[in-house]
Amino acid sequence: MELDREAVRLRRRAIERTAELAREQGLVREADQRVSSFAQQVKVLRVKLDTRQVELKSAEGAIARYEQQLLQLRSVEDLARMQTQIDGKKTELGLAEDRILESMEVMEKADAGLKELRSVAADRLQRLALRNETAAKETGEDNARLAQVALDWDAAAAAVGAELLASYSTRRDSAGDYGAAAVDGSGFCAACGTRLTPQLETASRSGKLPDCPTCQRLLLPAADSEWA
Repeated sequence: MELDREAVRLRRRAIERTAELAREQGLVREADQRVSSFAQQVKVLRVKLDTRQVELKSAEGAIARYEQQLLQLRSVEDLARMQTQIDGKKTELGLAEDRILESMEVMEKADAGLKELRSVAADRLQRLALRNETAAKETGEDNARLAQVALDWDAAAAAVGAELLASYSTRRDSAGDYGAAAVDGSGFCAACGTRLTPQLETASRSGKLPDCPTCQRLLLPAADSEWA
């Protein structure tokens, strides 16, 4: 039974390893998605900054043209009207400069945030690569041990009577892991925790190997080192 327990343990390790790798891969995908999404936001911010810089240059150009035209005007009315236009453009210019400064501050924070996200994504990818390497080594070792367990099982089976081996194998296949369980010192089945009757305890101690009424495994004396 100990060989079957080890085989079960090794198979569970393989399942857990696969699940762990799947989680790591999920974290890598999540980090990549966050980088992609944030990069798109940064791109939008950059376009907005470029647009505001164009607006600034447009306002500066308009002011320069109006000031040039101002020099050619003679009437007080024309001068006043042109000055009003110039003042309006200067107001636009001030607002454009404020918006550009604001956009530059936002861009600086966004670039820093994107850099941090990329660093996290790179770390996740590196961890996944290392875990894949470790998992490949562990899988090789566990597979080699499983092969040895199979050989040891065959050797142990040869020393057990055919009737007992068939009975054990039937219960193992039904349980899905191992076909026998020890009776612990308190009179419980060590596999499923069922409280056993005194009759079952006595039968187990006498070597009759009765079935657990719940999990159907063969009940072994706790001191039976060959099976327990």
